[in-house]
Amino acid sequence: MPPGSPHFAKLSKLAAGHLDLHSARSQVDKGFLAELAHRGGADETLAAEVANANTGLAALQLCTAAGIPLGDLVAMTARDEALTVLRGVPARST
Repeated sequence: MPPGSPHFAKLSKLAAGHLDLHSARSQVDKGFLAELAHRGGADETLAAEVANANTGLAALQLCTAAGIPLGDLVAMTARDEALTVLRGVPARST
């Protein structure tokens, strides 16, 4: 995911398990982003900076500068969450 992607916040909300992605009804969980960053190779200092970032975009930029693929981690986690939610839902025929 490119740095500054306008969809990063929505994907990060989905990755954290929020299904209502409207900006007024859920917040980006920067603690969750810090956990993902740590799993992706961020040290404790960077993870703390991510957790304390002002915005999801700022967290993404911190990780991008450090070579941590936070955008990719969020995208993969959001995909997994969506598949979990949709498991067992019948497909619509067109």
